[in-house]
Amino acid sequence: MNDQNIQQSQPDNALNWKHEESIAVPSPDQEKRMAVRIADWDRIRDRLSQISDPFAWVPIIYSILFGVAGTSGLSIIPICLTENRPAWVIPLYIIITFLSLFTGSAFVAIYRIFLRKRKSGTTGIVKDMDSIEAMFGMQPKASTSTSNQ
Repeated sequence: MNDQNIQQSQPDNALNWKHEESIAVPSPDQEKRMAVRIADWDRIRDRLSQISDPFAWVPIIYSILFGVAGTSGLSIIPICLTENRPAWVIPLYIIITFLSLFTGSAFVAIYRIFLRKRKSGTTGIVKDMDSIEAMFGMQPKASTSTSNQ
């Protein structure tokens, strides 16, 4: 019965809706802004994509270690076939092979962890920059490439 009274008291095309919600508006002291020229903003974005890798020498080191492991590993067979060799030569080559292989693998694993963390850090900065641009009504630039890292 109550529903019929409400429907009869309102025209067919009317929609009455009331929504109350309070929001907190930050005071100017809490939220300060700084004007940055678009050219400076773009320069920062470009510099972000050009960050150099401080550990660029690591791939050289693990490549050398894998080369030593491969060379010493392949040398074990001909050394086994030689006569009158000292008894310590073959164990030394086996140790060098496995030690170089293990150390090279450790360098690869550590370097990949470093690259993953670094890429996530720069990707986060680019996302923040895109968010700031969207907040001010600017079209976010194409995401900065971090593939050289």
